Amino acid sequence: MAFWLTAGPGAQAGGRGGEAPPGAPPETVVVGPGETLWDIAVRDDPEGDPRITVRRIADLNGLPDSIVQPGQQLRMPAR
Repeated sequence: MAFWLTAGPGAQAGGRGGEAPPGAPPETVVVGPGETLWDIAVRDDPEGDPRITVRRIADLNGLPDSIVQPGQQLRMPAR
């Protein structure tokens, strides 16, 4: 299970491009046990292409690959 949090500067949750409006808090997700970036991408943007959303999450968070750990906080790309 993942928990949605807001904290610090950055992007809002979503997967359709664009930057967060000035002053808008970014959305982050905490990776739950057994979750993958694919799971998070599909939940975040069910109508979008998960491959694109996975790449955007990885790029935004400086991940070298798609491996994430339970408890890891990920900034989410803006919609």
